[in-house]
Amino acid sequence: MTTINDVRAAIAARLQSVGDIGVVHAYERFAAKEKAFADFYVVPGGAVRGWNIRCQSFRRSAVSGGVLATTWWRITGYLSMVDADASDLDAIATAGAISQAFEADPTLGGLCRGQPVDGQVGAELQGAEPVMFAGVLCHRVILRLATEQYIAATGGLDDHAGPAATLLDAVVARLAATLTPPFDIVEGRPRFNAKVDPIPAGLSIIVSPGIEEALPAATTMRVRQRVSVSFRVTVAAPDRYGDESAALNALNTLRAMPRDQLLGWGQEAGVTDSPIIYRGGISLASPAGVLAWQDTYETALYYKQV
Repeated sequence: MTTINDVRAAIAARLQSVGDIGVVHAYERFAAKEKAFADFYVVPGGAVRGWNIRCQSFRRSAVSGGVLATTWWRITGYLSMVDADASDLDAIATAGAISQAFEADPTLGGLCRGQPVDGQVGAELQGAEPVMFAGVLCHRVILRLATEQYIAATGGLDDHAGPAATLLDAVVARLAATLTPPFDIVEGRPRFNAKVDPIPAGLSIIVSPGIEEALPAATTMRVRQRVSVSFRVTVAAPDRYGDESAALNALNTLRAMPRDQLLGWGQEAGVTDSPIIYRGGISLASPAGVLAWQDTYETALYYKQV
C-alpha cells in the first residue's frame, strides 16, 4: 500500500523536474548554526535557492467501498533577493511553473487519485514575501498542494451476501486476472456513484451489484428458486482527449475489454446458471478530468432454502 512518505517522495521528484528549481528537500531541514542552515539551500555560485516539503494536515473519510485519505502539503521555497536581476519576477514565475508541473501530473505517477480537491488544480500559491533567511535577504514562496488516495476496503463486496456476492467476487477475479494490465485496478464495491464516490487513479474497473428479480415469483419456489441477477461494470480513465469524439472512442475501446471477458461466461465455469448477457450501457457524469462508462450485465442464479 502507498504510504504518506511515498507521496512525499513523489512530490519532491515532481519539484525536481521543474527547470532551475534549485535544491529540493523532501522534509524541513534545520541546523544549530546559521551558516550550516543556509548551506542546505545554497546552489553552486552561492545563491540561496531551495525548497522543502511539509505535511500540514490530513484526514481520512469513510466513502463507499473504502477510505478517502486527503493530505495537504506546504511547499516552501527560499530564493535570494537580487533587485538588479528582478528576482521577484523570477520567484513568482517559478511558483507558476511548480503549479503547472503538478497540474500536468496530478496522480504523481499513479500514486494519487489526481482529481481536484475542493476545486483546486495544481499547487496553490499562498504567499510570496521578503524575509531574512539565515542572514540572507530572500523571497519566501509558499505553495499549498492537496493529494488524495482512495484505499479500497478489503473484501469490498462482503456486505452483499448470498450467491450474488459469489458471482460478483468471481467477476472481479476474472477481470483482474485477464485485464491487469492494461487496467491498473479492478475492484468490487457494494454500491458506486461516479459523481460522488472516489475513482482510482489511472485505468480502473469497478464492479457493483445491480437488480435481483425472482423468477417466476417470490412465493412459487421456496426450496430452490431461480433469480435473475444484474451487475454493473464501470470503466474509468483520465480524460486526456481534446474532443468528445476522441473521448467516446477511447471509452468504447476500454469497455469492450471487460465485455469480451464476460459475454457468454459463467455457466461453464460453474459460477452462474446461465451465460452472462449484456443489457446496456450509459456514459456517467463524473468529476472533471475523468471519463466513466457503466455497462449492465445479467445472468441467473439459484437461491436455495437453508
